[in-house]
Amino acid sequence: MILLVGMVSAASSVAYYFLGSVYTVEKISQIVIADAINQTKTKLSHLFQNVDRTLVAGRDYVQSGEVDLRSPEQLNRVFMPVLRRFPQISSMHIADMDGREYMLLRQGKAWLNRLTNRPQWGDRTLWYRWDDSNALSERYWKQVDYDPRKRPWFQGAIASATADALFWTSPYTFFTTKDPGITASLRVGSGADQAPRYVVSFDVLLLDISQFTTGLKVAEKGSAFVLTADERVIGLPKNERFADAASIKASVLSNVAALDLKIVSSLLEEWRHDKASVFTFPAEGGAWRGGVDTFVLPELELFVGVIVPESDFLDDVRLRAVIVLLVTLLALVAAIFLASALARRFSQPLEALAADSRRITNLNLDPVPRKGWDIAEFQQLSEAHDQMLSALRSFSRYVPTEVVRELMVRGEVAQIGGRVEYLTVLFTDIEGFTSIAERMKPDRLAAHLSEYFECLLEIMLANQATVDKFMGDSIMAFWGAPQSNPDHATAAIDSILQCRERLHHLNAAWENNGLPVLPTRFGLATGELVVGNFGTEQRLAYTVIGDTVNLASRLQELNRAYGTEVLVSGECRRVAHKGFSWRLVDTVAVKGKSEPVDVYELLGRECEVSEVDARDAATYEEALHLYNGAEFKYAQQKAASIPSGSRFEVSVRRLASLCGKQIEGPVTKDQKSAGIDGAS
Repeated sequence: MILLVGMVSAASSVAYYFLGSVYTVEKISQIVIADAINQTKTKLSHLFQNVDRTLVAGRDYVQSGEVDLRSPEQLNRVFMPVLRRFPQISSMHIADMDGREYMLLRQGKAWLNRLTNRPQWGDRTLWYRWDDSNALSERYWKQVDYDPRKRPWFQGAIASATADALFWTSPYTFFTTKDPGITASLRVGSGADQAPRYVVSFDVLLLDISQFTTGLKVAEKGSAFVLTADERVIGLPKNERFADAASIKASVLSNVAALDLKIVSSLLEEWRHDKASVFTFPAEGGAWRGGVDTFVLPELELFVGVIVPESDFLDDVRLRAVIVLLVTLLALVAAIFLASALARRFSQPLEALAADSRRITNLNLDPVPRKGWDIAEFQQLSEAHDQMLSALRSFSRYVPTEVVRELMVRGEVAQIGGRVEYLTVLFTDIEGFTSIAERMKPDRLAAHLSEYFECLLEIMLANQATVDKFMGDSIMAFWGAPQSNPDHATAAIDSILQCRERLHHLNAAWENNGLPVLPTRFGLATGELVVGNFGTEQRLAYTVIGDTVNLASRLQELNRAYGTEVLVSGECRRVAHKGFSWRLVDTVAVKGKSEPVDVYELLGRECEVSEVDARDAATYEEALHLYNGAEFKYAQQKAASIPSGSRFEVSVRRLASLCGKQIEGPVTKDQKSAGIDGAS
């Protein structure tokens, strides 16, 4: 009892620790990951907020007609205040359909204008530098192979369905600054049909995203990141490789695989299979928690992800575990003292009950006076013993006690005898096993045969078969007893098809490993037979006997004559479910039966049998019908129409040969009805 108390206490502690740990880690990880994702999405919202409304205002100004792309002073007065108000916008562009463009770029505290005029200046561009007070400090020309009409922001806006459709480019490297960024653009229409006239765009730098994600504290070793749909990184995870601005700029817009971010790759692979908001995944030899959410812009979808090792959440859990174990230890010590006291109180009635049990085992059924106990459980157990004694004493009036005691000593339960049942019987045999056994060493042969038997038995038992016995390389099994199965024939046929398919793969593997293949023949018959315990008083066997058993064995042997793998009796085919494809092979006479038996080859499930096999099988049956009708010449011609190399070539040649013999000799009544196998 002391041991029981200890086991219960330990089990309770382990259960509490495990359940508490799982619950704690689950809850904390969900909170931490959700918070990091929300912070990152808030940063993205702040970065892109107001860009659309500001861009619409700029579009409206350009559409007013007060735009002169040759006058940067005029345009700067409008757009410099805009860029000052929204620091996330690094530069803006106005370009027309002829290739003229005005650009305003913030450069520290200074400002740059670039004027492009492809029709007049070609590759030459005019540059203006302004200080923060809008005073011109420099004006110069620069040779730049640049055409605004070829930029993605220009082409995307022109291709938009309407002039009001805001277009966001995919993240890319800016032409002038070589910084990673993203551009929002709108086209400006004119005339009744709003034909494109200008495109206005704002550039948004993406470096701020990586500076935010690399600095975001997500637990102790966790990090956040932002990806494009094609898995390019625009928000780098916290990593010592991305510790400065230069390394961040060089890495942004690189693919996850190119940056060798293995943990991020593992998270994405798990997320593709399970779209849960927070989930566990293995990476770098440990367990990690992660989550992924989307951030959507017009025509652009970004993915925000968070990764945290599970060990970051376990510090508090470990502390809780220590506390629980200490409390459990104290409780266990107290329980041991209490159990010792209770054991002394329980030992006397338990010993008395044990003595009663030993007397009953020896069939000593005489009543023994027993004092009452004040413990309810022991009182109930005592009453149960008394009821059992009363029942056994009643039983002893029908069966002499000495006889029962002898049976118990000898351990006899089963009785010799059987009953007639309608069952399905199977025999299997390995083709050419004798020559295989002669070529293999006994230990290798035993191992090879063991693997073969395990394969077949696993399938048969799964289909409710009773495996009767092994006979060398053969198996005898039956369906329908002792466990009743109305569909025993169908279950047997399913077993054969599964065995044949599994052996096909096993034989291929054995051949590749230098082991002999084990081609197997099956014989299946359904009918009435006797099932039960047969043998002697000293040794019994639960088996089946009767003509159906002999027929199944004979059918297995006939496979060799017809070149088949599976032969089935006509009765088995009749009671089996539909959905299987068959070929009538012959009508044979079997010893012990007055009427010949139709024999069928099991081709497979109807949906799996090829059109060629189905056609050849039908042709063979037509030839067999002609043969049985004594039309031997036509039967021979019909058999000859089956192509050489057919699956049924052996039985076709056999039928054609018998037709030839019948044509040469006189036809008797016996020959007409004997079938191909004759009086076998």
